[in-house]
Amino acid sequence: MPTVRLVPLLQRDDAALAALCAALDHAPVQLDPDGIKPAEGSLVPAQKRRVLVCMGGPCVAAGAETLWGHLRNEQDRLKLRARGDGTMSAKTSCLGPCNLAPVIQVWPEGTYYAGLDEHDLDRVIAEHLLAGRPVNDLAYEATGAKQVLRPRRL
Repeated sequence: MPTVRLVPLLQRDDAALAALCAALDHAPVQLDPDGIKPAEGSLVPAQKRRVLVCMGGPCVAAGAETLWGHLRNEQDRLKLRARGDGTMSAKTSCLGPCNLAPVIQVWPEGTYYAGLDEHDLDRVIAEHLLAGRPVNDLAYEATGAKQVLRPRRL
């Protein structure tokens, strides 16, 4: 059975805990009398860049999970957290321009990249994340007008 954390109020109510354990058909467990212990603290990342990888439905269907895996592998291989301005990455829900999927966004500039494959992502890593120059031919600007994917160059 997986470990379950109970809210502090329930931890102080032995009758409610016994009823819950009975409903789950599980023996009562011994709880920390002080409730959930506070975290020992967290390090605030020093990295200045963030790469957000959209995991909305259209982006996942267009290969966002592959891009995410490639980004994480390259982040480890190239030590991106410590090189350049330092880069952290995160999966996100929808970033907005679904017809441009898959979409990533690089902060602090807010640059949108769309329709990427692993080769394109390698360019973003080398040119934008490490050298600080957005890759204009892969980037999409917030124009206020609808946009479509540009044809891929061979």
